[in-house]
Amino acid sequence: MTLASLFTLMRLEKTHTAMLTMAHNPKYDIKKTYKCLFTSPPPAGPFSLSVKFLQVYTVPHEGWGISSVCPTCTSAYSYSTLASGVWAPYVNGLQQPKSMGFSVGETPVFKSVFPYPAGYAGYCTMLTSAGSSGPTLLAFNGHADLWSVCANNTASGRLDIVYSPVSGHAHYSLSDCSAVTLQLV
Repeated sequence: MTLASLFTLMRLEKTHTAMLTMAHNPKYDIKKTYKCLFTSPPPAGPFSLSVKFLQVYTVPHEGWGISSVCPTCTSAYSYSTLASGVWAPYVNGLQQPKSMGFSVGETPVFKSVFPYPAGYAGYCTMLTSAGSSGPTLLAFNGHADLWSVCANNTASGRLDIVYSPVSGHAHYSLSDCSAVTLQLV
């Protein structure tokens, strides 16, 4: 075993131990799942859908995923974490996808590669209104009210989460987007 391999194993063991400690300690309630609530529910459809993380592109030693509410898609991710502003879907102790930076009009993207990326720290949670005891919402750059679900016309109409959709986008039509909030459940 090389010195580099030994350090990698030690780092993985330390990371896994820290994750288990936080996951089983109420002070570090890091396991989160989200559902998207339609601001104006569609006339023929559900009021809310579960947020899923979908693997959309993989090459050796690197994977890319997105957030979606595709009702017919399956996801290998059982929950996500939000720590220091980085949104990270959980696969297992070895694959650790992290949120990457993205811009207005885009779908949140997650990258899994080793060494693990630091991730983009633009996410937070906030209450529905100041002083409210209502549901906790996922926000990006301080806004929980700019999320939408858009039919991705380059992926057979898959329903993807988009932050502040724009007109003239290559993957969706603004008229096929519905405003949502992403609620912690």
